[in-house]
Amino acid sequence: MAQEKKGKGRENKTGELFLRLCSSTLLRTAFDRVKKNNGKPGPDGQTVADFETDLETNLTRLQHELITETYQPGPVRRAYILKPSGKLRPIGIPNIRDRVVQTALLMLLNPLIDPTFLPCSYGFRPRRNTHQAIEHVRSLLLKRHHWVVDLDLVSYFDEIPHDLLMHRVEDTIPDAKGCRLIRQFLNVDIIESSKRYRPTKGTPQGAVISPLLANLFLHPLDFLLTNESYSLVRYADDLVVLSHFRKEAESAQALIESWASSAGIHTQPAKHCFADTPYNARHTPIQFLGHEFRIKKSEVFLAPSPNNVLKLKTRVRLATNGLVGPAALPAIIAEVKTCITSWLPYFARCHEHALSRLDKWMRTHIRCKIRSGGGSLHGRDVSNEALAQAGLVNLADAAIKLRSKHNFNPVGGFDGYDDHESPLESGLCPESLQTSPRGQETL
Repeated sequence: MAQEKKGKGRENKTGELFLRLCSSTLLRTAFDRVKKNNGKPGPDGQTVADFETDLETNLTRLQHELITETYQPGPVRRAYILKPSGKLRPIGIPNIRDRVVQTALLMLLNPLIDPTFLPCSYGFRPRRNTHQAIEHVRSLLLKRHHWVVDLDLVSYFDEIPHDLLMHRVEDTIPDAKGCRLIRQFLNVDIIESSKRYRPTKGTPQGAVISPLLANLFLHPLDFLLTNESYSLVRYADDLVVLSHFRKEAESAQALIESWASSAGIHTQPAKHCFADTPYNARHTPIQFLGHEFRIKKSEVFLAPSPNNVLKLKTRVRLATNGLVGPAALPAIIAEVKTCITSWLPYFARCHEHALSRLDKWMRTHIRCKIRSGGGSLHGRDVSNEALAQAGLVNLADAAIKLRSKHNFNPVGGFDGYDDHESPLESGLCPESLQTSPRGQETL
């Protein structure tokens, strides 16, 4: 049975954490992190470079406002990014000065709150990442947890009730002034085109502190399911429960829906499914974090999800649009290589059979581009060896090299990350794919 942990120093309501937030050293370190992220400007139009032009004055002003409790966060700019499903995901982009304060607050809160989270939670946590969540699912499938509840929470970040969230915050964070500051961040106005409004629920994706608050709100659900001995794997608002038996899976689904309803959160009916994987894998493959899990006998194979395969093919088509004929071969291969290089690291754990099919599609696409340009050289005359010599990356071979480097077996078994290695440090999750496949913009 899991035991719910409380935040450290919960009894201290004297404002010690808030005093530490006012430290000039902490604010400077927070700005360095914001600068490294190099995000887009908020509603005031101020860039990171603009803020840095008069850095000491700006940080001193922030410090004074925090100390005197006159700090007021500004509104956030609403923007949209395209989700893998084709729908738009709303995000909120704060001003640079507010990002500095949120980053400083996050640096203080993470050591207090993150240790209270359970091992089943992987999203937006220090030293945890999507690949570890994927491996957790694989390990459960290898243990014959073949009945799967796969669901998503509808517009989760936008639907979190403020009052329930703040109740959880106040019960966890040992500082009344810090809690008040978090409520201020939740209550800021949103500017969208010419409209300005104040939401009554939700924590905007894009705000530095939002992922921590989102995990904090879902922690009771993690605790509830784990305490009932369900095998849960959660990455932010994507979660799967894997069970030995159908009745157990159905009970887990009912428990999740009941909790979500009481918390004011809605689940996505389209993703409710049960998959008796060994027999129905061809019809109802398990998908999680952009990967498909396929079982054959006692092995578990990974493959890119159809959406992510389509995204790569679309990217290649767009990148090579207008490049035709034999003379364009170097340019075509250069564009394809760029697309592959940014896509492969996240999917290097996929089995070579799945990647080989993509390799075949790449070669066919390049030959069609050559043939459509006319001339004496036809696409069919270009051998696989000639394409390799011209610099075409072979996905299957490149993935094998990455897996070998990180001691990973594509049919089960992983030991390439240590507990202190981040996705970026490992080299398997480049910055452009740090939040893949969720498509969340880095701000």
